[in-house]
Amino acid sequence: MDPLRSEEEQLEALKHWWEENGKTTIATVVLVIAGWGGWDFWQDRVAAHKQAGSAAFAQLQTLVATDELSEVQEASISTISAQLQTEFADLGYANLASLELAKFHMGRNEYAEAVAVLEALNFAEMREELRYMAQLRLARAQWSNGDSEAALATLDSDQPGAFSSLFEELRGDIALSNGYPDLAREHYIEAKQQAEAYPQMATEQRMAFLDMKAESLATPEQDAGQ
Repeated sequence: MDPLRSEEEQLEALKHWWEENGKTTIATVVLVIAGWGGWDFWQDRVAAHKQAGSAAFAQLQTLVATDELSEVQEASISTISAQLQTEFADLGYANLASLELAKFHMGRNEYAEAVAVLEALNFAEMREELRYMAQLRLARAQWSNGDSEAALATLDSDQPGAFSSLFEELRGDIALSNGYPDLAREHYIEAKQQAEAYPQMATEQRMAFLDMKAESLATPEQDAGQ
């Protein structure tokens, strides 16, 4: 077979193929390139979204931690909290924003408002650690709002893990405020024992603080028996 003819035939066949399929191939290449461009654009959008959410939450925390706020700053707390619960809910900021908003209300002695914010949370959908933190804050808000029974019911959680010491301590505070010092002391002692099971909770300062709370309620007989 003549090699030249073979090359010419191959060239002719390639020409016909290009005429029939070349436009499609170009379109495919363009789409692939556009696809990569779209991917980069999407990634940039995601990064910007995450950065904006993080900045908004940091701003909320700063405002909540500020002692004296202007009227504009106070209004910003509600605005930013709402923004985090809607625009940035996909980043996990909705629940965190509610906790900060409740903290703000507690700092202003607006206990009913704090209770309302925390009771609106969907505890079943929260990750474990965040759920226990929310329950603890809700119980404090309910107790501060004058509803000890609701607070104790909120603290009746199943196996709160490392938070068990904090739960017991708050139970002790509630018992003491209700006029049951012996029961309060039992809760403080239990709180210390629970803390010992979790190194992150058994700090020297916390253990000493729990000891002080328990010992301040001890009777002379109890002191003698120690």
